[in-house]
Amino acid sequence: LSYLTMFAEAMQSEETLKDLNQQSEKYAFPEILFYAFFTVHWIIYLWDLYLSIRQYRTQRNCTETPEGLGEILNDEQFQKARLYKLDKARFSFFTSTVDQLAITVILLFNMIPKMWAFSGTICTKMGTDGEIIQSVVFSFTTFIISTVFNFPFSVYSTFVIEERHGFNKQTMKLFICDELKKIAIMTVLALPVIAVLIAIIKIGGSMFFIYVIIFLTIVSFLLLTIYPEYIAPLFNKYTPLPEGELRTRLEQLAGKVEYPLKKIFVVDGSKRSGHSNAYLYGFWKNKRIVLYDTLLADDCLPKDESVDDANAEKNNADEKPVLKQMGMNIDEVVAVLGHELGHWKLWHNVMNIIWAEFNMVVQFGLFALLYKKTELYMAFGFYDDYPIIIGLIIIFDFVLAPLNVVLGVIHTYVSRQLEFAADDFSAKLGYAKLLQSGLIKLSQDNLAFPVNDWLYSCWHFSHPPVPERLAALRKYD
Repeated sequence: LSYLTMFAEAMQSEETLKDLNQQSEKYAFPEILFYAFFTVHWIIYLWDLYLSIRQYRTQRNCTETPEGLGEILNDEQFQKARLYKLDKARFSFFTSTVDQLAITVILLFNMIPKMWAFSGTICTKMGTDGEIIQSVVFSFTTFIISTVFNFPFSVYSTFVIEERHGFNKQTMKLFICDELKKIAIMTVLALPVIAVLIAIIKIGGSMFFIYVIIFLTIVSFLLLTIYPEYIAPLFNKYTPLPEGELRTRLEQLAGKVEYPLKKIFVVDGSKRSGHSNAYLYGFWKNKRIVLYDTLLADDCLPKDESVDDANAEKNNADEKPVLKQMGMNIDEVVAVLGHELGHWKLWHNVMNIIWAEFNMVVQFGLFALLYKKTELYMAFGFYDDYPIIIGLIIIFDFVLAPLNVVLGVIHTYVSRQLEFAADDFSAKLGYAKLLQSGLIKLSQDNLAFPVNDWLYSCWHFSHPPVPERLAALRKYD
């Protein structure tokens, strides 16, 4: 009897040990996955840091205007642009490191499952339940936390760095109002999209990713339609460009390339920043041109005496440093718009849409293959619950991170070629010289530093540096 008892205990111990081994094997693979994703995330960060250090050293060590670049920036402008870039680079080192450390803490301390559980608690107190509503609460909560976390960095960037170099024009009140508007837009637009997206994945069956792509494509086109009409005016005032030489010349250019232009606006970008820009938007036969007021020389601007008087009073009351900007004359504005119209005429916008669709097909196709793999959720601390929103975060931000880097580099390269092609289009319209002078003024007004590390530039710059664009345009001289 004693022997049988000992044998039974031994067998029970063996079964217990077997169960423990199975449990250990169950959790071992997810742990390996976690550290693999964690390591890859750090490798990507360190690679980007290496590139940024190369760029910083190149610009820090270039203390005098190199031969051949004097036409872009004179010595005074060169030094201002250099100091601006170095300030931004040092701040970028700090913020990127803080972001990486924050992600590290979030991962190592299982903050994602804790936030998911917290969202569930909120839903319970609200008297609601279900994965979709919990996902919406989770998304909103994490967005608010991210906004609060990044707020001090945004304040420093705007009111210290940008203001130090004469670009910031906005007040703290306006800045805070903008942040509140962004939260409201997120609540009204993004959260319903997230809810519908998760619902499609849950009920869409094995081909759900096709429905997701169709849905997101429709949403993208709707946003492209409503953003300039309803969202952008929440932040800036869009004034029709008055009758005059500039309007006439732009309408003639649009007619020449058969661009179905309906309206031309000037946006008051100067109430926030001294940086300048111009762009086209609209679908089918309803096209518009938007010019930033900071892009234009004084004689091109639409007159608004009430705004002028308010700005004069503000400038007298404030002692902020203001960067003296020239703006472009009418001929140069037309040349730059020739470049923008080149993107339209050469179907670059359609190419970008096709590229975006290709990205969605690849990424959601891979998501469809992976999102039911419980090991992925377990790797990030989800052992009993496998929410779709968490699967989206894990797969898009971590599993597909190397693929996203590769696709990003390819897109950067293609984008640079499209910029050269648009420059060529404007040059063939007879604007080669004027486009060169326009690009030079853009560099001067935006303190664009013309010296860059070649590898950093290839990896990050979707637009070729101005010296390269000028060199390509000189063949038309």
